[in-house]
Amino acid sequence: MPLPGGGARRLTYGELERRAAEGAARLRTLGVTAGSVVVVCLDKSPELIVTLLAVLKAGGAYLPLRPDQPAERIAHLVRTTGADLVIVSGEPAREGTAALPVITLTLDALHATEPHPDGPRQDAAPDSPAYVITTSGSTGRPKAVRVSHRNLASAYGAWRQEYRLESDVRVHLQMAEPSFDVFTGDLVRALCSGGNLVLADRDLLFDTARLYRAMRQERVDCAEFVPAVVRGLMDHCAREGLRLDFLRLLVVGSDAWKVGEYQRLGELCGPATRLVNSYGLTEATIDSAFFEGPVDDLEPGLMVPIGRPLSNSALHVLDAHGEPVPPGVPGELWIGGEGVALGYAGDPGQTADRFVTRTLSKRPGARPERLYRTGDIARWDAHGRVHLLGRTDGQVKLRGHRIEIGEIEAHLAQWPPLARAVVTVTTDTGERPRSAPTAYRPPAPRSTGGPCAATWPARCPRT
Repeated sequence: MPLPGGGARRLTYGELERRAAEGAARLRTLGVTAGSVVVVCLDKSPELIVTLLAVLKAGGAYLPLRPDQPAERIAHLVRTTGADLVIVSGEPAREGTAALPVITLTLDALHATEPHPDGPRQDAAPDSPAYVITTSGSTGRPKAVRVSHRNLASAYGAWRQEYRLESDVRVHLQMAEPSFDVFTGDLVRALCSGGNLVLADRDLLFDTARLYRAMRQERVDCAEFVPAVVRGLMDHCAREGLRLDFLRLLVVGSDAWKVGEYQRLGELCGPATRLVNSYGLTEATIDSAFFEGPVDDLEPGLMVPIGRPLSNSALHVLDAHGEPVPPGVPGELWIGGEGVALGYAGDPGQTADRFVTRTLSKRPGARPERLYRTGDIARWDAHGRVHLLGRTDGQVKLRGHRIEIGEIEAHLAQWPPLARAVVTVTTDTGERPRSAPTAYRPPAPRSTGGPCAATWPARCPRT
């Protein structure tokens, strides 16, 4: 992990294995076993990686949350997921979670726990949850997606094949927040292929010049960016006359970007650099599709296609009756395959609505397939590529994070002086344009206003 003053914190595979196994044995003493959910509220660090692997070795599933999450949101997720334990960095963080209905443990307290005499547990079932990731919910409450070991193994198998992880790349840059499922994707791609994982904290991520230097110093050859970050990197390279031809795999995903930007980024890369647009959702285990050019037949102002399905995944564009539509006709995108997750923790209604089993093929002997309804509007083109066209609901993407506009509106509606609130995403016009949710609200009759902004951090998470 690169440090601000130079140098880096490093951890070998041997040290990682030893510390994770010791942590797993201590977690077993605390009652963590197969099916347990452990909330991990730690900043990005080698200790975070050790803790996540310890949870897995103990047979549990980890739920990573940002340490600055509102206490109300953490409490809701603890109840929803049936979490058994919350791990925080130190005493100040533990005091902020004192009201939770489960044990909250600091890292020091975990390290002081006596290891279980039988050591770490090793026999998690393929269909038991490996991790739980939260996404925004339209009801005002976050949804918690349960992803199994089988789902994750399927995703790694697809990356291993399509990205040629064991032959083409070695050093993986990790930029996503731990609470974002792309973090787990970076972790799995690097560690399961025997590669190096370079952790980029938030300060490094937003210091483009230092980020570029770190990539060169650590000999990074594989990185996945969100469009907002890669735009800043392209600008930096253009100003300084730098190139990205040292990369062998450059992936951009989690949000839409334009063909013209794909072409501009490609010009900064070398002939040996693979430039990939990835597409996926938490409910289908991180990635389900990818596009690797060419873009010669596409207008620069169009959005980059999401391309074709990764192995072990299937893409279906269906009409309102659930029937496949021909190329060129818009429909809703449904995802099938081994990556379709277990469902939403504590929410059988939403699970039944979005995770659907049906038989799509009309051929004799066709078998039912478990699918996830994405809510994305898409179409196939004549070249077998899928293009995204929009949404069927109010969900938006902001710097790679899925946000349900309805969740924000539901929280605002709880503030008594408001009669109604409408939320949209606006972009400023400064030198470095940034998008942000913006609320418009007519006051209720006889309202005197009040500290709406002051109550906001206690209810909704930061992005």
